Amino acid sequence: MSEFGYLTSILLGIVQGLTEFLPISSSGHLALLQRWLGLEAAAPPMLLFDVLAHLGTLIAVLIVFAPSAGRFVTRLFKELSASWARPRYAWRIAGLAIVATIPTAVIGLGFKDAFEAAFGKPRWIGVALWVT
Repeated sequence: MSEFGYLTSILLGIVQGLTEFLPISSSGHLALLQRWLGLEAAAPPMLLFDVLAHLGTLIAVLIVFAPSAGRFVTRLFKELSASWARPRYAWRIAGLAIVATIPTAVIGLGFKDAFEAAFGKPRWIGVALWVT
């Protein structure tokens, strides 16, 4: 197993940063790089790194989109008012987002074990990257 130090963390962070906002799988690329570097993806330090890398991405997204999200939430509360006479688009968007999440949750929970087993095999990661 390769050493998991600062240089490895920087390299993995660069891959996460470059692949997160492209229409490719940042998680798949991280898993392949971890494998290539000889790191055990299921080891607690790697799991912690993956969680923190994705948490960092989430924080960056929240910072960038905070003004838009703030306006959206404000609009949601305004639309709750009985005096609101215009269409309730914000609630429609929120409802559609929830409905769109359900199939992904069902698939993810239903095939959880299969996905976890495949995630550790470079061949299946490559197939998944190719398909998506």
